[in-house]
Amino acid sequence: MVIEGRIIIRIEYSTYLLNQGDSYVIDTIQPHTFINLTDSITRIVSAHTDDLLNLSLALECGYIKVLNR
Repeated sequence: MVIEGRIIIRIEYSTYLLNQGDSYVIDTIQPHTFINLTDSITRIVSAHTDDLLNLSLALECGYIKVLNR
């Protein structure tokens, strides 16, 4: 989740701009990077889990966006 600022997430050959309040889910096996192209501070919270049940519930409730799906 982007707590402050904006961040670009590059996943293989796709690029996504996330703003404050946006969340994301990515397959961390794929090559990826986080990029801040501004001079401003950007803060993100990143969590990793293998708990697919809770992940599915969060997706169904709309709490998180799926990128590169």
